[in-house]
Amino acid sequence: MIQVKKFPVSTSFGDFKAKSEEFIIPFADKESEGFLGLNTGKVSKYGRIVFIGMAINVNDVFKKLVDSGQKINDVNATLSMLGRYLEELQKFKIANVISITYSDDAEFKLTKEANRPPKSKENKTRLP
Repeated sequence: MIQVKKFPVSTSFGDFKAKSEEFIIPFADKESEGFLGLNTGKVSKYGRIVFIGMAINVNDVFKKLVDSGQKINDVNATLSMLGRYLEELQKFKIANVISITYSDDAEFKLTKEANRPPKSKENKTRLP
């Protein structure tokens, strides 16, 4: 079983402004666009890969999804999708900004949008 130490969080990028940072996964139903927030269930157009400090696997992500109260129609399909998601995440480096597209055959594709998010004025520190 694949284990990862990095996972995407919702992030502001371009004209999209994320309301909060939370871990994100693909939608299981493929009827929506973007990522699903694991805590709030809100949609995020972009994600940023972050180091989480511990190894997690498909079961850990599924448990977090169940604990959040999200509706799961097909457990096996969801576990399979999460497994493929963790495999796809291996292609990206920490700080990469990613997006997701869905195809008609119930598959998804992750795309790197940028090596890292641009620095905003709020993030720049000023030395005295």
